Amino acid sequence: MKRLVLITLAILITVALANTSALAARATGEDWRLTKLNSIYQTGNITWGSWYSGGVQAGAFYMRVEDFVGKPGDPPSGAPNTVYYAWVYCIEAEALASPDWYKRLVGQKPTPPDQSKPEIGDDNWARKVWLLQHYGLDSLTSQAKSAGMQLAIWEVISDDDFDLDSGVFKVQNGSFTQARVYAQQYLDAVKYIDWTTVDITKDVCFTDGQNLNEVPPIPEATTLMLALVGLSSVVGFRRLRKG
Repeated sequence: MKRLVLITLAILITVALANTSALAARATGEDWRLTKLNSIYQTGNITWGSWYSGGVQAGAFYMRVEDFVGKPGDPPSGAPNTVYYAWVYCIEAEALASPDWYKRLVGQKPTPPDQSKPEIGDDNWARKVWLLQHYGLDSLTSQAKSAGMQLAIWEVISDDDFDLDSGVFKVQNGSFTQARVYAQQYLDAVKYIDWTTVDITKDVCFTDGQNLNEVPPIPEATTLMLALVGLSSVVGFRRLRKG
């Protein structure tokens, strides 16, 4: 009887988690509205190839994300299907001055719309994902860290030398003094990873000409609890079988 209960519980939890993943996977499309609510950034000067040299806001933006996928009209009308909130990197505040509609990409590498800019390589994109997975949440704890994370992301998607003073992307002398320290720490950490082992299938970004990269959220308490209960059930079942 105990074995049957454990097996049933493990199956139910597995199905519930699978359904949650399936719903998340289906939630993709063109009609996603992003509204800026808050921001953590610093200003400084950069040089990016031959197409830009000047001041930028480097940091993260807190967004209200509304899903209008499948709604009629352009822009869609009516209430959104779902609403959630997320911190994102790689966006200019000016681009959010008026509401826009974005395409949501899950586990896909966006390509630059400006043909004068080089394509983002698979290795570059994987390193960006790794940085957000490992340091994304911590980078939101201060302006300097947030700006440093943004600089590191721009560096890894633009160059392969992990150097903020050379290559396509450069931070101008005397700029982002505090942020550079954190950016270099992030770059030193990602420099030697095996990028082929990085799982980008859960990476979330938005694009309308710019790439907005979501910071992976903290697992919900209920999801974490279900996962732990499921693991306990499997362990208990194995011990029961051994007994």
